[in-house]
Amino acid sequence: MFLSILGFLTGLAGPISTVVGKLADTKMALAKAETDQERNKLKAEIEEIHAQQAVLIAEAGSRINAYFRAFMALPVALTIWKLLAWDKVVGSFVGCSGRTAPGTCTTFLTDPLGPDLWKVMAAVIGFYFLYDIAARFRK
Repeated sequence: MFLSILGFLTGLAGPISTVVGKLADTKMALAKAETDQERNKLKAEIEEIHAQQAVLIAEAGSRINAYFRAFMALPVALTIWKLLAWDKVVGSFVGCSGRTAPGTCTTFLTDPLGPDLWKVMAAVIGFYFLYDIAARFRK
């Protein structure tokens, strides 16, 4: 479950689910194998799947991916910063807390975000929290 959520958030949902599914199926087949020839073939397949998994992990930790993730998270961070720091905090200091008459505090208003954009923002934020949690479990 955790790998599928992490895979969905990082964009590796297809490759991760494929590798994990193949690994689980192959291990089940290994447990049911009756001959040594079948076991050896399945053990070789398991080693190949582990190699594919290692490639995915190495690719996910590259510097290019880190820069791309930061680039993709920047608009979300700026939007949240504007909503919280500018509209809510600074706006409340000048009397524009959202309870004033419509049209009087246009500087401290952000256009409403659609539900799809909120889902994207939640996925980006969730990825960063899940990534930190996963990094702690890895150590």
